[in-house]
Amino acid sequence: MAPTTIAVVGAGVAGLQTAAQLKEAGYSVTVFEKSGDIGGVWQSNYAGYRLQQAQVQKWHYEIPGFPWNDGVSPAHPRYPTGPEVQAYLQRYAADAGLLPLIRFHVDVKVLRPVAAAGKGAAAGAGAPGWEVEWTDRAGTKHKQAFDYAVVATGLFNEPERPEWAQGLASAKPPTAGPWVVDAKDFTDASLAQGKRVVVVGAGKTAHDVGVAVSEVATSATLVARRGAWMAPQKVLGFIPFEFASYTRWSWALQPAWYSAGPIKKGAHTLFRPIKAAAWGLFGLIFPIQTGTPSAIKPKQGLLEGVYDTVGMVDSRQLSKAFKSGRLAAKAGRVSAVTPTGVDLEDGTSLEVDIVVLATGYRATARSLLPQELQAAAGYKGDSQWLYRNVLPPGLSNLAFIGQNATFQHVLTTALQSRWLADVLKGKIQVPPAAEQQKDVEAQEAWLAKFGGVNRTNNFVWAQHGKYHDALVHDIRGSTAAYPWNPVAEWFGYIKNQRYASLFPGNQALRAGQSSAKGSAAGIPVAATVAASA
Repeated sequence: MAPTTIAVVGAGVAGLQTAAQLKEAGYSVTVFEKSGDIGGVWQSNYAGYRLQQAQVQKWHYEIPGFPWNDGVSPAHPRYPTGPEVQAYLQRYAADAGLLPLIRFHVDVKVLRPVAAAGKGAAAGAGAPGWEVEWTDRAGTKHKQAFDYAVVATGLFNEPERPEWAQGLASAKPPTAGPWVVDAKDFTDASLAQGKRVVVVGAGKTAHDVGVAVSEVATSATLVARRGAWMAPQKVLGFIPFEFASYTRWSWALQPAWYSAGPIKKGAHTLFRPIKAAAWGLFGLIFPIQTGTPSAIKPKQGLLEGVYDTVGMVDSRQLSKAFKSGRLAAKAGRVSAVTPTGVDLEDGTSLEVDIVVLATGYRATARSLLPQELQAAAGYKGDSQWLYRNVLPPGLSNLAFIGQNATFQHVLTTALQSRWLADVLKGKIQVPPAAEQQKDVEAQEAWLAKFGGVNRTNNFVWAQHGKYHDALVHDIRGSTAAYPWNPVAEWFGYIKNQRYASLFPGNQALRAGQSSAKGSAAGIPVAATVAASA
């Protein structure tokens, strides 16, 4: 039976786009949001200072069919701040008429299959719907059944803290001893003025925070258990990194996609020496440009790194910080926080005033399901394996949006939500569960050839283009971003708005054709919509 009522958990980028597509498709949608505002991580991240200044262009954050208003970011029209991204998302939620659909300040505790034959995973596989259990601000428990449920809680909602930091992290400095703070809460670099700072982590956020605090701190040190690849914003000083990651020619340098046919696989095999040389060259250039100290240089090759984590940084500022000595780096693991600093596992100690945790995030989607259903939901170890990274073959009437990190997260979740809406409307015919499972196993076997991944749910990552092609092919057949222009197709940027035609509802909003026209820019949506339970 086709669903009519759908629950969406999360009102971040993934949840908003999912709600918009399902609403446009005619479904009755209810969105559950734990906080008092939309936007997810953008509610607070980078609020006080520009960790991403002049690094990531605004087109990366654009919702397809809903272009950015150039008047929103007049000082930095190409590089928005975190609050500007948040204001853009608030405007989208208002214009798309999503605010009345959202229940704020509700904490979803568990999703359970509506009563069906069998128990455990068998019940989930045949469930005619899902029951959402949540608590409101007063702590009162509620339950409501829906025909379908979508988990869109994202990957960046709860900080992943090392064992030694459990119970120590705080958004405000303590009265005594080192201040242990999550990177998402450390939004004002001036707080490091005259302080000794250790940043724990090796990813983009760690490097961004390190550069920012090094300008005002007495000392700043990156401490990382292993190195990660950082890519310069402009390779060799003039080639945009985006040209080497958001174009089809750059995707051709990557291994053939797991579902590629024999011709494509043969071509990739034929040109393997050329591709290996290109990756080797980039692997030599990147550390030189970023000034990465030998202590935290990644041991894995760059090709393997793209399946783990690669962050784009301002290489000029980063290199200057490292070479001037303002920012130091040390390989090691913190074992404990002491009254005067931190101890490392190698026996050394560092005197520290502030410890910033840039140790990543923990996806919480798994905890929403009863333990006996988690394997059927595709969870294996720290990863989740889904058909098209959306559907768990072992469970009925349940989907996940935005659970795989990619280089184009906004576009990824947009295409996933459009794909899901088409599946539910019968416009896309998905194979039976058994065939979906075979496809999932093919994904896993393919990735195993590259040594797997070190991070949770990063199977797509830099392979976003090929993954997007799979979704777009299902939606409309042709994957062309530049129809009738083969040169642009291969060398042009595949930006979010190249797929605007797949989102006519969003285009109508920008054309002023929506009855939901309005604006919430800069206004917390919880102030305009009463929370309900």
